[in-house]
Amino acid sequence: MTITITQAGNPNTITIASSPISATLAEIELDIDRLEAIEINVLDYDVDPTGATDSTAGFQSAIDDWASYSTTGNGASTAILRIAPNMVVDGYYLITGSLDFTRVRGHKNVIIAHGAHLFCTRGSDAVNFPALDFTHSNNIHWEGGLITGDPSNRPLCGMQFARK
Repeated sequence: MTITITQAGNPNTITIASSPISATLAEIELDIDRLEAIEINVLDYDVDPTGATDSTAGFQSAIDDWASYSTTGNGASTAILRIAPNMVVDGYYLITGSLDFTRVRGHKNVIIAHGAHLFCTRGSDAVNFPALDFTHSNNIHWEGGLITGDPSNRPLCGMQFARK
């Protein structure tokens, strides 16, 4: 489908397919800008999709950047955190600490993790942590992925959704 936008006789009115829109061109351009999504890909950070080394710090940096877009908007209606599929058979992202998703707020926050595996285990300095902490967050949509814990290392895998 093709939509043609032409400016009518009034410089503050445009028509789409012969139907007048009751908005100024500036308002429409602003709305179009908000339709764009910001996407953060964890592979652009220091993560290892093979599981050979710890990816916690890289993930947290990606999450922090994603959260800043989702909270402020920065002109985007959607903030996407993409967790790319693991690159090797039986590969995973090794997470040895808590990933902090706290206070992520915004209109629409999406985490796309199809084909990704997060293996959560506590590091030597971590004691009874939630692997994923979503305290005081809202409007988060998580698609796909697998999150597992280490059965030899307690706690196995925890998620916290508390409202403190």
